[in-house]
Amino acid sequence: MALERHNGDLIAAKRNRRQTESERLAGTLLDLHGIRRAYGSSRDCHWQSYS
Repeated sequence: MALERHNGDLIAAKRNRRQTESERLAGTLLDLHGIRRAYGSSRDCHWQSYS
């Protein structure tokens, strides 16, 4: 029983670390989307010509 409890604690700790990492990555993804919007990245190509 003690071993099962210990394994459950280990799994819970891993789950918490993964949840924290997932939230951090989600925040990073939002930041990247914001940067993309700020710099006007779009799917259309815009050519500029300097003559």
